[in-house]
Amino acid sequence: MRSILLGLPTSMAEASVAMLARGCQLPEARKSGTVRLALCAKTILSMGNPAARAQMRAEVAAQFAAFAATGLPLDHVNAHKHFHLHPMIASAILDAGAALGIPAMRVPVEHGTSGMGAAAMRWWAGLLGRRLRRRGIVVNDQVIGLAQTGAFTPEAMQTALAALPDGLTELYTHPATADIWPGSAPGYRYRAELAALTAPATRAALVASGAQAAPFAHWAPSHPAQKAA
Repeated sequence: MRSILLGLPTSMAEASVAMLARGCQLPEARKSGTVRLALCAKTILSMGNPAARAQMRAEVAAQFAAFAATGLPLDHVNAHKHFHLHPMIASAILDAGAALGIPAMRVPVEHGTSGMGAAAMRWWAGLLGRRLRRRGIVVNDQVIGLAQTGAFTPEAMQTALAALPDGLTELYTHPATADIWPGSAPGYRYRAELAALTAPATRAALVASGAQAAPFAHWAPSHPAQKAA
């Protein structure tokens, strides 16, 4: 069976803050639940600092509280830059999300990519995936588009869909209506990725693949579609 998921990275953050990575206290006046974990290796290393771990756990809890306040149903959990691969951050997510219920979580596994970085990503993702499955949390089998981050063009997406493997696959995309905006990544072709998602040829490739398109939570055992299966 082939199933396709659409990954649209989102953030509730209002600014990019690197204080956790530097071991600094977060300002008390800062609105809780809006900080991004710093996008650098120092954040990983900072988990050895008890104060940094406490701040991280408080921030994860605040993120869940901010989402719960929206009243929206939770489809799946993800972390920017795959920070949830870190076991301590994953633990904080599982603890903070227990009350809300986590139906699914993305793991960044992309098969067929080469290099030490890709191999390390698959190894860490595999560990997290097994941990989540033991808890009954839905996990995708793979993503496609990770290696083309910022350049998942219509042609690349259609080629990927034509060779879609079996299992639960997430389309990893960063679509936007402009290529340059506050916080945009240099060189990213956001408009091309939006065009890839909306192109008639992409829809045709998806139909031809025979895959069923649905959000993550659709595959959770608690979802009505799965209870009726």
